[in-house]
Amino acid sequence: MRSTGCLRIVLLLLALGLPRASAAQLAAQARIVIVSPSESEVRLEPTLEAIEFWNRTFRDLDLEPVLVDVEVIVASPATRALENYAFKISRRAGRPSAGPYEPAAPVELSAIDADVVVLLSKQNLMQFAWPLPQTTHYFIAINAPSEGSPRDSRKMRNVIAHELGHAVGLTHIDGPSALMCQPCRVADEREGDPAFLPLTEHDRTRLRELYSSASR
Repeated sequence: MRSTGCLRIVLLLLALGLPRASAAQLAAQARIVIVSPSESEVRLEPTLEAIEFWNRTFRDLDLEPVLVDVEVIVASPATRALENYAFKISRRAGRPSAGPYEPAAPVELSAIDADVVVLLSKQNLMQFAWPLPQTTHYFIAINAPSEGSPRDSRKMRNVIAHELGHAVGLTHIDGPSALMCQPCRVADEREGDPAFLPLTEHDRTRLRELYSSASR
């Protein structure tokens, strides 16, 4: 698609404070569940494209892809509990702390058989990738598209890929035009633009360090 505008959009891709110590490695065959409000949800395709981006990146690094078991759940009965949990995390600016006041994960989230749960939220919230305590699992929430604003698929893909990047073990870098940036700058989609912002050599080295033994 071609965007109607040519302004550059500054994005704060918010998985702030990740992680508590060092980024964790997902299981070699991680299961990812996408909780979507409908089958026609506009964010579903960019989410699947972002997952494929990471699997392609792993293959390019001679690593076994990890996000290979993907399920989409539409109108899940757990949605209300997940939305409430996402709202609480968003109010904390997506920042885990060492204190006793972290919102407890709902049983509905724990009951989902997944290493990564991606909620395509109905809320206007601060999107995040939240590490679940005492596990290598992540809860990711993606903000609802704003009504009346351009739904730039390139922006969506990069936001979602950025949050998944935290789940596979990457942290923020100081580079506004790299995928794991904070803050970030993503142009409106134009013909010839790459679908995703690039990874840095530091990111690629980090992935090799985390996953090379699992690929042998």
